[in-house]
Amino acid sequence: MVAMGIVRQYIPSALLLFLAVASAPGAGRAPKLPLSTGTLVSAKRVFLRALPATGEGYYVVWNDSQSLRAERFGADDSARWPVSSLEIARGLPDAGVWEACPDGQGGLILAVLEKDLLTIRRLGPEGKVLWDKPAAVSTENAPVTSVVGVEDGSGGAFLTWAQGPPENSIVWVQHWDAAGVPTWPLPGVRAAPSEARQMQPNILRDGEGSVLVAWKSDLQDVTKVRAQRFMRDGQRVWIERGIDVISPAGDLHQRIIMAAPGSGGVVVAWTQGVAGVNRLYFQHVGADGARTWSVAGVT
Repeated sequence: MVAMGIVRQYIPSALLLFLAVASAPGAGRAPKLPLSTGTLVSAKRVFLRALPATGEGYYVVWNDSQSLRAERFGADDSARWPVSSLEIARGLPDAGVWEACPDGQGGLILAVLEKDLLTIRRLGPEGKVLWDKPAAVSTENAPVTSVVGVEDGSGGAFLTWAQGPPENSIVWVQHWDAAGVPTWPLPGVRAAPSEARQMQPNILRDGEGSVLVAWKSDLQDVTKVRAQRFMRDGQRVWIERGIDVISPAGDLHQRIIMAAPGSGGVVVAWTQGVAGVNRLYFQHVGADGARTWSVAGVT
């Protein structure tokens, strides 16, 4: 199981959705026709997700200049929704602050920053909104800067987001059930309550009923990659501040990536700038929070 992340596509907008089909989960052939022929994307930065739809087919979700749009397609690449490029969110202040994942029951779960509100929303297989809930209020002094989510396997989702200025950013984690009810304390559980300057989180189900969250920590000019394992009820499994995947971590350029090999452990990957050279590093953390590979990671 691999953590989901938004794939950036800097390509001519007229080709954007055509290429999405070729990269859609399970797509082993070229599409018969470009998706929604004639659909153009008017945005300087386009973030694209191609996601499997339970049963058959797939979803494509992307941002326009100030809105978020989606389409559902069958296994034969035919459109399944009556409305082409359905608008599912509007008023995006930042093109990259949104997330989408399948709900495991044929629909979609979205988390998106609309104006000053981080919202989580569930859409049914027909594109209709099943519920819409506020997650956090983004303000000038406490802006929401990133959000990542993963389905819980039962129609709900786990969500993690970073909020606050760089010098005092906090990573939050929350679970919403299939009915849109948050099941952890509001507004969520802090990834590490004993420190601030937490940024660029990612989240992953470990296949053992828990979720894993990793983030970048910048404390007293020391950059770290840290991680925490949460039980389904929101209880932390590892030490309160999270375990150090790598410290110091140098200059981190990309979102941390995770994969769950099973048994509650996690493999963490990150890019790190050392002496002007960017390298890809890996570390394995066991279910008990102990690093099992070289302390500096494997490259």
